[in-house]
Amino acid sequence: MIKYTTALRQGTAKTEATLRRFTRQNVQHPMYRALAELGKAIKTIFLCRYLYSEALRREINEGLNVVEQWNGATDFVFFARRGEMVSNRREDHEISMLALHLIQNAWSTSTR
Repeated sequence: MIKYTTALRQGTAKTEATLRRFTRQNVQHPMYRALAELGKAIKTIFLCRYLYSEALRREINEGLNVVEQWNGATDFVFFARRGEMVSNRREDHEISMLALHLIQNAWSTSTR
């Protein structure tokens, strides 16, 4: 378990590839189940800290507000397409995302 978590943390292995290795043919590997249980324990610890700490709740709420503001800017830019990229061409996607980043950067510097 330590070998896999170290590889994930150091970036020498991708999460999807590691998990795919343990879930072939609808049979769950014991390591996969152990990692899932560890994940549940970590999630429980986080939830306990979240419920206990008002400062943590405020910090998370402020971060969520920032994300919602970014999403609002995205919706504004892509309003005619309901936020969807309708083209199948990679170049069109790149141009749309570059334009979106440019507008978001201009918006973020104007709000400072």
